[in-house]
Amino acid sequence: MYKIIFSLLFVFLFGCNITNKSDIDIHINFIINDLNYYNFTRMVFFPKEKITLLVFYNPESYLEENPEKLNNTNIDFKKYQDQKNDVEKKVKIFNKITQKNENFYLRIDRDNFIRFINFINGIKIFLPSNLELENTDYLHIKGDHTYFGENLYEFFTLNERYESGSYHIISQNKHFRFETMMLNLIFQLKFKKEILQKQNQLDILYSFFNTNLSKNDFQNFLESLVEYDFLIVEAPLIPVKFPTNSETDLFVHIPKSKELYNHYLNKIKSNNILKDPITLEILNASGINRLANRVKAIIDSQNYKVLATDNFSFDLDETFLICNNGNSLELKQLIGLLYIPEKNIYFLRRIKDVGFTYILGHDFNVKKFLKR
Repeated sequence: MYKIIFSLLFVFLFGCNITNKSDIDIHINFIINDLNYYNFTRMVFFPKEKITLLVFYNPESYLEENPEKLNNTNIDFKKYQDQKNDVEKKVKIFNKITQKNENFYLRIDRDNFIRFINFINGIKIFLPSNLELENTDYLHIKGDHTYFGENLYEFFTLNERYESGSYHIISQNKHFRFETMMLNLIFQLKFKKEILQKQNQLDILYSFFNTNLSKNDFQNFLESLVEYDFLIVEAPLIPVKFPTNSETDLFVHIPKSKELYNHYLNKIKSNNILKDPITLEILNASGINRLANRVKAIIDSQNYKVLATDNFSFDLDETFLICNNGNSLELKQLIGLLYIPEKNIYFLRRIKDVGFTYILGHDFNVKKFLKR
């Protein structure tokens, strides 16, 4: 009975004709789970505001309810080792961060993920430099490229080469690649509408997932992903060095994660998402001297904060906008300012002091930019 009620509620809230009258948020766990790999996202949908909050945390981190205990130099790492492969326990960390249980779930394994990505004709990723991963002969080339199933799966599941003692950095880089994949996938679904809207093809997409969503709910879920704006919450981590372990281990800081989630929750409910300044850097990949500084002067006059200008590491034929912070509402504002086509917009999660990176290519025309 519980599932029937929630299914009806989901259709009411997530259907194409959303009433915008409900304050009920819907929590969905999206889980990629295979024998040697797992990662997950809590998707929180706010129908009234038409915003999705994407909650992430590094799945290779551990849980300690009381972070103060981690300051004890005599603490034994063995007490946490049982968490390593306990996927169900790790997924429940989202319940602690959001203070709510999941309403629905979508699970997909490696083979079906590869089929899913191939079925939607791949997704595009932008890399600022070449990426070499362990246990593969494939080099991920810098620039923008379409990734299909197997190469995309390798992109966010394999480690870079590393030296002893630095695995926690490698682990976080790998998790950022997972976030990069998820954000580009969600953003690019709008370009896949023909696939998503055809019933026979939707049936195939639905078959790739293990889910408690009905087929109609699944379609509404996809349509909402396309329609809603999105933001991300990245759970803060605590690095801990145990005497018995050569590597630094990561723990989810639950109190700070709750605080950060509630901060964004309040911003969404009070329609206060865009009150903070939008920050960006401008990089010159055009071959024209001082172009980035000239564009900075123009953008600064529009009340945006350009915090840095520099040359990009290689020349590009086209101009690109890279979203580092995962905020599609801010992205919309920048699209209006920069008049950049959506096909040249990418998400790239990494540790950055700026929300966006604007890379000027050979196609950039200052005169046209000024006219706009």
